[in-house]
Amino acid sequence: MKTLPVKAMLSLKWYIFLSLFAVILKWTVDVKDNHGDFAVYPACYTRIFITIASILFFLANAFLVSFVQDLASEVQKSFSVLHKGYRLFTVFCILIPLLQCGTDKVFNLSWGRIAFGSWHVIYAIHLVATMLVSLAGAWQIHHTSAVHAKGVFLAIFIQACGFILSLFQPKSDMLSLFTALQILWLFLFYVEPYFLPDARSGFFTFWQWNYRMHEALTWPSRRMNRKLTLISFEVINYNEKRAQFGDRQMLKGTELITMWVTNHLPNSYIYYLHNGRFAMILHGEPDEGRIVSQIRNRFQMPWTDEHENVNLYLTAAFVTARLDSLPVRNEEDLNGLISTGFQLAENSPDCTAVLNQDVFDTFSHQKQVHDRLIDALRHDGLEMFLQPIVCSATENMIGAEALVRLPDRHGGYYYPDEYIEFAEKNGLISDLGQQMFRKALQFLNRPDIRESSLQWICVNLSPIQFLDGDLVREYNQILREYDLPPSKIRLEITEEAFVIPEIFRKQMQALVHADFQLVLDDFGSRNSSILRLQRSNFVCVKIDKSLVWEDYKKEGGVLSATMQMLQYLHIPVTAEGIETKEMADRLRALGCTYFQGYLYSRPIPKEEFVHKYLQKPETGN
Repeated sequence: MKTLPVKAMLSLKWYIFLSLFAVILKWTVDVKDNHGDFAVYPACYTRIFITIASILFFLANAFLVSFVQDLASEVQKSFSVLHKGYRLFTVFCILIPLLQCGTDKVFNLSWGRIAFGSWHVIYAIHLVATMLVSLAGAWQIHHTSAVHAKGVFLAIFIQACGFILSLFQPKSDMLSLFTALQILWLFLFYVEPYFLPDARSGFFTFWQWNYRMHEALTWPSRRMNRKLTLISFEVINYNEKRAQFGDRQMLKGTELITMWVTNHLPNSYIYYLHNGRFAMILHGEPDEGRIVSQIRNRFQMPWTDEHENVNLYLTAAFVTARLDSLPVRNEEDLNGLISTGFQLAENSPDCTAVLNQDVFDTFSHQKQVHDRLIDALRHDGLEMFLQPIVCSATENMIGAEALVRLPDRHGGYYYPDEYIEFAEKNGLISDLGQQMFRKALQFLNRPDIRESSLQWICVNLSPIQFLDGDLVREYNQILREYDLPPSKIRLEITEEAFVIPEIFRKQMQALVHADFQLVLDDFGSRNSSILRLQRSNFVCVKIDKSLVWEDYKKEGGVLSATMQMLQYLHIPVTAEGIETKEMADRLRALGCTYFQGYLYSRPIPKEEFVHKYLQKPETGN
């Protein structure tokens, strides 16, 4: 991949712009001077143009080194120190042509000697410094990105060739020629057409969006773009729609949406971010309400294409904002703020949210939670709480469910709803699940727990984890580290794991073959399939608490029939959400095997769990 960081892309853009300007200016001056008596520019103008060209060359080289620095930002700090010294040297070099431009005699040399003699010496020294510093940065980049290093190495090689040839051919201006070749190489190797929309669909990409927002939110570009209005909209339940209609139809749908917006709002730039989310940037202060109403009205009709056999019924949520009023300073925070806005929009009556200070405060809290989660995953900072699972007949504790808790910095805990979804969407849920799996095994491996009545611990397995092809191998390896049998752990999965039947069957067979015990969690909360349940090897089914509470409020509902079916399949049942004795008696009569709920205990820290359920009472002498 040659995709550049945004800062590196900006540095490269400035290098190309300044170098081209300097080369063209110098070539223009050289052509006029070669005409002798026919020179168009007076000597004073020539002096000014040469001074400007020299300053532009110095600045361009500085941006080239900044480009290398931005690429090397992930490696050692030694290059950063070298870069700072180089920038001070560049400032010194810029001051020299400025001083020379103000006088005819500097260092006892005439203007001609200065313009075409000493300036070349100064530039040659600066150019050599540029190549050496860039070479040092490229060498460090090589350890993390060989592709980026290759581009920089060849650019330095072209620059060095031009410099060496200019020493042997001083009158041919080989250096400017090779500078132009270097610009062409860097453009072809690195620069992606961020200013061009996709040829087929007509929308700009998420990378282009980040590039544009970086410019709009970064000073001084921010001051130049104060009148930018953001209107973003996304397809509600996009992933479910994609599963319903298929990838091909949804891709065509995004193209139809883009075409419609482009035709009806010609002064806007439309970006396709991801997962059915679009964003538009409009200059000035347009009527956002009218535009949102216009798009919402269009979504009330199907998106159709007779030639492609596309017929999509979609709904949308909207987020609007004035960029100059947002207290964000980079594109990552803006993307997070937009996501927070959509969470609020989907819960509002008109599916619309305006990004203001309240939304920013909500986003800041979420960002704090997410940063805390990332830190906890890196430093094993998650905590395991346990909620007992009791036998319905004796009401004695027989097992427990391990529940993750993320501690805040004030001695409390964040709610799981605040970070579980974030972990699933950002590829962190597997690390979270594996850390909880380890903590459960560490707890079971304690000598006092090995000798206790605790038979097993249920550990949640997210659908994303379940689909991981390395899951069985990794979990078996962890089990061997603690010398525990797989029967000590029950892996809980939800019905979302059934999304891809082929992978589900393969993974289910691998887990059962490795002697893992699987529990179907939240049964009855989604589209439950009796046939799937019959074909699977679950050791237990957990009835979702919503089904339990519905039956408690209105006896004779779905729960009674569900229990009869599970008893027919000879599958033990755990009832979640038991909070009263009447609920326990009712479910015991229906045939539930295990109970779990606040009637017996809330989720509690593991040491409190040990003290409450596993420690033997002390006896007096």
